[in-house]
Amino acid sequence: MTSDILDNHEIDWFIRKDLNLSGKYGGIYGVVGSDIRPFNKATCEEPSIYVFLLQPDENSTGHWVCVLKRNKNFIYYDPFGSIPPRIIFEEFPNLGVSSNVYQRLSEDDCGIICLRIIEKKFSKN
Repeated sequence: MTSDILDNHEIDWFIRKDLNLSGKYGGIYGVVGSDIRPFNKATCEEPSIYVFLLQPDENSTGHWVCVLKRNKNFIYYDPFGSIPPRIIFEEFPNLGVSSNVYQRLSEDDCGIICLRIIEKKFSKN
């Protein structure tokens, strides 16, 4: 049986190649809960995209979320509509949080939903 859950390589490929947003994309920045990699947000291009895998423990499959930088503001998007963990707040002072719910707790579409949010916010129509 195959899984529909996207891994970091698939998320990265879709953003860089399929959405053609490589110049705005900060990259996959660690697995929150185990090893978030530091980065210099002040020098990131406007707009910018950051994708994180929330993984409370190594036995968890995790949950994809994203932070989008537009007009010098950082906005956090969680497909469940949840608030970010403390480590995300520490990395992004004055972080705005979207409370929109895109996914039910019983579903595992968070990676695809993050890609759709990114596409809607950044792609040219």
